[in-house]
Amino acid sequence: MFSGSFRNFRYIFFIFLFFCGRVTATTTSYDHEKISLDLTDVSLLQVFKEIEGKSSYKFFFKDEDIDLGKRFSIKVKDKKIDIVLSRILKNTSLTFHIHKHHVTIKPKGVAKKVTERIKVKGKVQDENSLPMLGVSILIKGTHRGISTGMDGEYEIVVKKGDILVFSYLGYVDKEKEVQSTSSLDVQMVRGDTTLDKVVLVGYDSMEKHNVTSPVASVKGDELGLPGISTFDRLLGGRIAGLSALQVSGKPGAGAIVNIRGVTSFRGANQPLYVIDGTPLVVEDNLPAYFNNGFGGVYRTHPLELIEALDVESVDVLKDAAAASIYGSRAANGVVLITTKRGKKNRKPKLTFNYRYSCNSPIRKNEMLDAAEYKEMLIGAARATQKHNMYNGLAALIVNPETNKVNEGYFGDADVAWQDEITRSSADVHEINTNLVGGSKKSTYYFSLGKTMQEGLFVGEDYLKNNLRANYDFDLTDKIKLGGGFNYQTSISNYSLLSSLDQVFSTRPDIPVRNKDGSLNEDARYSNLLAFGNSTKNKDEAINFIGNGYAKFTFLKDVTFRTAMQYAITDSKGYKYYKVRPYSQRTDYETKTYNATWDNTLQYAKTFSRHYTSLLVGTAFDYRRLDLTGAIYVGLPTDVFSDVISLAGGVFNAYDHLTESRLHSYFSRLNYNYDRRYYVMLSNRLDGYSKFGPNKRWAYFPSIGVSWQTSNEAFMNNMDVIDDLRFRFSIGRTGKANLPDFLHRRFYGSPLEDSPTIIGGETGIGLANVADKAIGWEKTEEYNVGMNVSLFDKRFSLSTDYFSRLTSGMIMYLPNLPSSGFNRRLKSSNSSMENKGLEVTLEAQLLRNKDVQWISALNITFLKNTIKSVEGNLGPSLSPLLEEGVSLGSIYGLVAEGIFKNEDEIKEHAIQEGARVGDLKFVDLNGDGVINYRGDAKVLGDIQPDIYGGWNNRFIFRNFEVGVDLQFSFGLEKRWAPLERITTYVNYGNNITKEMYENSWKPGKGDTKYPELRFDRYGGLYSYPSTANVGDASFVRLKNISFQYHIPRRLLKKLKISSATIYTNSTNLLTWTKYPGVDPEVVSTSGFNLNSRDSRDYLGYHLPKTMSWGIRLSF
Repeated sequence: MFSGSFRNFRYIFFIFLFFCGRVTATTTSYDHEKISLDLTDVSLLQVFKEIEGKSSYKFFFKDEDIDLGKRFSIKVKDKKIDIVLSRILKNTSLTFHIHKHHVTIKPKGVAKKVTERIKVKGKVQDENSLPMLGVSILIKGTHRGISTGMDGEYEIVVKKGDILVFSYLGYVDKEKEVQSTSSLDVQMVRGDTTLDKVVLVGYDSMEKHNVTSPVASVKGDELGLPGISTFDRLLGGRIAGLSALQVSGKPGAGAIVNIRGVTSFRGANQPLYVIDGTPLVVEDNLPAYFNNGFGGVYRTHPLELIEALDVESVDVLKDAAAASIYGSRAANGVVLITTKRGKKNRKPKLTFNYRYSCNSPIRKNEMLDAAEYKEMLIGAARATQKHNMYNGLAALIVNPETNKVNEGYFGDADVAWQDEITRSSADVHEINTNLVGGSKKSTYYFSLGKTMQEGLFVGEDYLKNNLRANYDFDLTDKIKLGGGFNYQTSISNYSLLSSLDQVFSTRPDIPVRNKDGSLNEDARYSNLLAFGNSTKNKDEAINFIGNGYAKFTFLKDVTFRTAMQYAITDSKGYKYYKVRPYSQRTDYETKTYNATWDNTLQYAKTFSRHYTSLLVGTAFDYRRLDLTGAIYVGLPTDVFSDVISLAGGVFNAYDHLTESRLHSYFSRLNYNYDRRYYVMLSNRLDGYSKFGPNKRWAYFPSIGVSWQTSNEAFMNNMDVIDDLRFRFSIGRTGKANLPDFLHRRFYGSPLEDSPTIIGGETGIGLANVADKAIGWEKTEEYNVGMNVSLFDKRFSLSTDYFSRLTSGMIMYLPNLPSSGFNRRLKSSNSSMENKGLEVTLEAQLLRNKDVQWISALNITFLKNTIKSVEGNLGPSLSPLLEEGVSLGSIYGLVAEGIFKNEDEIKEHAIQEGARVGDLKFVDLNGDGVINYRGDAKVLGDIQPDIYGGWNNRFIFRNFEVGVDLQFSFGLEKRWAPLERITTYVNYGNNITKEMYENSWKPGKGDTKYPELRFDRYGGLYSYPSTANVGDASFVRLKNISFQYHIPRRLLKKLKISSATIYTNSTNLLTWTKYPGVDPEVVSTSGFNLNSRDSRDYLGYHLPKTMSWGIRLSF
């Protein structure tokens, strides 16, 4: 399986290498340069030229300040530039000043005049020589600064020798030293920004070169794409090791994000999300009765709480050394999200963004029309009767005695139900405006957003309003305060038709409407529009996230920070079934509360070549979940469906309240010597109320080391290599993916999925079996990695090999029958391993002034293996867990064709109930009898072996084009319609034309599918087999974007500082062999998805999106 997937991928890889191989580059070596000279009786000018030829340093001086006739002799070996210049200029009247790679030579007396003040004027322009508004200009080492005006002009008073730092988001910072000139123009160039140099690593940010772990980052401007309710969908294909499964196209639905595979037998295995310091989890531990009794409860995905356009950056902590600072919730990795904040010394900047998007179904199944459907049913009826079997449904269609077709059974309509229940074009309107700015001591960022979205299914729409504010204040040079909040409301009207499964369950020959135009509500037939019209489904949510911090700097190198975060989500909704012939209304509400309080003390100091940073802290986390619901019946009229007091009675009522507390102590030590040798040590001690007194506390340590090889002296002459680093890390993280207080006994009603009935009355019963021995799932991981950049950073490669072992896994195990419960959750001796290799290759294939092409390819090879199993998940769940296979493996029979005659049945191994036209299964164990236990094998699994993406960005002057591909190979899924036709044909079911054309008929040879009949119930045909398991590998053209930045000279009269028009297409093309609508879609929601769920019951299909927008800044 692994090798087959690689063959599919190699074409993409070779194309990428082809383009990389055609690029030539020049080289420069920078950091820690050492110089060797052997010169005799030469001029000072010749010395400077010799140094420039052997290094990246450039000399600046005035001819009149230097005696060009004076002769010098010098011999040095592997000395730094300051030592070399000190020797040369020792007996002269000259001195030198080094800033980065610029060396200024000047008379020693100049230093006495450095206090002379100069008024400097100038203009700042972009690559196209257009003026730039709002460029921040700071005097280096001070808080003094200004911003450029409408024409890109500025004026500032400085001292001679001051260095001005010019910065603007998305552009490379520029530094200019002020000499005697009073005019200084600057041209900014797009490229690396601060976001590329700094990453979040938990409770703090660090420069990338200090991080010993594989931390991946994505800038916010790459995530603000159209028609996306949660931006986690866009992470797929951008970060090595991260898989983002777009499981549903429903408005507001999030993706299922897995980092380096799955670590638990239970739940979706999603990472911990930390939004501006607030930790949030994807809840998947609701009581079973609440999901089942209410048909699934609406809950807000954490990433639905923020607008993609408000995101500054996303940092992903992948290995244990980086994630262990979050301890008990970090086994699946950590996603740190930072929202945008204001900028100091920046005039107010108002930005308005509007996008219109048009969603359409990504793909449609080609179903049988009414005539083909009739032909299919008649053929199935006669095939059933051919075997001398009486079947009631077959008799309704074909008279078994006369063999005549009952024409009255069929209708005279021809309905394409996919077109009836889905919109060919679903509109999305998104409006966002933000205001950003700051003074010398404060900054602010405000944004307001609104989204109005139609669903792909008729009757669905989604409305979201969002308000965000972030602010920071410098009370003094040593005291800083700040905070922010996000307030959001949403209203969702859902349809119970939002599944393509309905299309396969509805006859195409029954009319949608009666002759008078009313909906056909004949109870004998299924009319999807009538069914949808008879129901209401509405959800409303109010969400709030707030945070505040205070930061105190004292003792010069010591900083104390205290921060509090609070989040609340309140989601409530109802489902109403109209009076036909009875009414029912289900009301439910879900409230979650998250409160955290973090305190950290940090010491940072540089001693000569030694850098040390120590962070210690405590964290307190409180979480509460409230669930309430009731089912009302007997409402007398649809007009008063909202008046619950008119209901005839309460069929059932539920409530559930649970809370948890987490108390933590943590520390992190960073040390580097001479920017060559790096160490990062992290420790965390967690105490969690989910566990009993003896299992409550757990310790999560980690260590990471790295060697910056390119800073070694022996690398000085290797000009091709700009950067080379080797990394190693090892650590432990944990997971507590289970309900609260399993160590305690509870009484209540309902009991599991139904009320406890005692003497005809609802009573109280034991709701669980207490287990005081239940403990942590612990994951131990090691990581070996390397980073290298070549040819003046034109090419870069990052690769990591990881191994992750989870033990003490929590799972359902059989219980004593006398307890009244057949199974219970408990810690087990089971373990599971994930091993993999991540590779990221980036290339600046073109990078001149007018044209740039930046390309990045990432690929992950992943192997998941269950190492040991204690028991299994129970006989009612499939597949059973088994040592040596992957989690989510599909066990099934191998089909080797069709029984075409009775002789083949007799010659074949005994296959109970086999008839001509049935699938023929392989007798794998050779015992002469076909049975599931003996002859089933692993047909595949739902976890990909290889996945990744290829992302490209093209820039030509004011034009930008982005092209993103995503791929996933080596995964399989079970498609529900195929499972149905390999068993039996139901009287109301329709099938695709491909299924019908490839089903067996007398006179045919081997076909993909068996003969269509009504009688093939249960037995071997109800199990998975190669006939109904599909290859879900795919390559997707995930996004194409085009932007045009209107020249500022055209906007000047309109007082507009910048304007951009753009268009995007997402999910435009998908190449796959999967028979379903989309290989990513699953039937269960992102909250309830079990990692073993391999069935596709035709859930909410993904949209193909086209969008157009404009962005204006003032």
